[in-house]
Amino acid sequence: MTANGSGMSFFEDIAESEIHLHMVDEAEIAQNRLDSYREVMSDDEHQRCDRFHFERNRRQFTITRALLRFTLSQYVPGVAPRDWRFTRNGHGRPAIANEIGQALDFNLSHTTGRAVISVSRSTFVGVDIEWRGREIESADLARHFFAAEETADLPDVAVARDRRFFMLWTLKEAYVKALGRGLSIPLDSFCIGFPEEDAISLRVDDPPDAPFGWRLWTLDAGGDYALSVAAKAAEPWRLRLFRSVPMSIAQEIECHILRSL
Repeated sequence: MTANGSGMSFFEDIAESEIHLHMVDEAEIAQNRLDSYREVMSDDEHQRCDRFHFERNRRQFTITRALLRFTLSQYVPGVAPRDWRFTRNGHGRPAIANEIGQALDFNLSHTTGRAVISVSRSTFVGVDIEWRGREIESADLARHFFAAEETADLPDVAVARDRRFFMLWTLKEAYVKALGRGLSIPLDSFCIGFPEEDAISLRVDDPPDAPFGWRLWTLDAGGDYALSVAAKAAEPWRLRLFRSVPMSIAQEIECHILRSL
């Protein structure tokens, strides 16, 4: 995909203050593509895939890894999808291990039917997507995981409560993933609120994690999905959303922001 007439990949132009979100709908992936996707997976990824008992989980894993590998190669065409190597920090956050001579980071999330990868120049970006169609006891989960203020603000009506729960859950997961510290940060150690119709607030009680310069967004992902992004940044950032099919297309679509900080 070329956009600037210079022969440079469109995605190589990603700005310092941009976050690109590549989202794949598993329903758009033909079964005959999976063999090509498996060809670019590492030996470790093949082993991880084979450990899944159900075919639907193996399919999801294969599509997600293909999304990651083919997407990164759009930003660094000199690295083939099969040649990407990954490492993890002490808390399990994945990162690029290849020497590519530039700052480039990603974050990955998947749920039933969808997967999304964020690509940016910053290492402090997190993304989370969740399918709202699964049955949950949102009130009980909120009492167990959320800050008291978040739980108290949940609506009484079940449908509205579940939608608010998934919005909060994805925002909190995205924030924790952006920090790169995994489960070492309890989800009830910070509080996210919705002070106005399109606004988000963040309060962090632990001084080392003070919310200076944080940006939070929750997006319309289409269908019955909640999608949120977090970035540690003082300046305004631009989000761009792409409908992706690995090995085929990365088509920019409208990025409809529902709420932001």
